[in-house]
Parts: sequence; C-alpha cells; structure tokens
Amino acid sequence: MLPPVPAAKVQGRLLRDRELGYALNFGLTEPDLGAVGAAVGQLNRPRVLALSLSAPISRAEALQRPDVISNLLATCRGIRNELNC
Repeated sequence: MLPPVPAAKVQGRLLRDRELGYALNFGLTEPDLGAVGAAVGQLNRPRVLALSLSAPISRAEALQRPDVISNLLATCRGIRNELNC
C-alpha cells in the first residue's frame, strides 16, 4: 500500500499538470512503472477521456522526451476532433 499524500501536494500537482496539458507519474503509484497521460476531452465536462503511455521504470525516461509528449498531445487533439468532445 502506498503512503497517504497530503491534499495540498495533490492539488499542486493537478494545477501543474493542467497548466502543462499532461501528467507524469514515475513510480508514484506503481514503483516499477512510469507513465505520461493527457486528457482527450475537455476538462470542464463530467466524463473526460484520457490517453496514457506507460513503460517499465527502467525505460520510462523516454516518456519525458519532447517528441513523445508532443505526439501524445497531437493524438489527443485528433481523437477530440473526431469525437467532437
């Protein structure tokens, strides 16, 4: 079981992630897993779709590369446009 995280820390991460347009998670919820994710739908709608990429922590550094993140965001935009959400 993971240790509890203070609410202020969670809120701070959410604000940062929304400003960036994506979220990174390297070992925070699974010790051997890294991931990057982005919303597909609009954040102000009740059912937000998301897309994430994950890798074992030993190879997860690649998920932070600018080209990977820009392709993730472009893919999310494409899905959003196709679904009109």
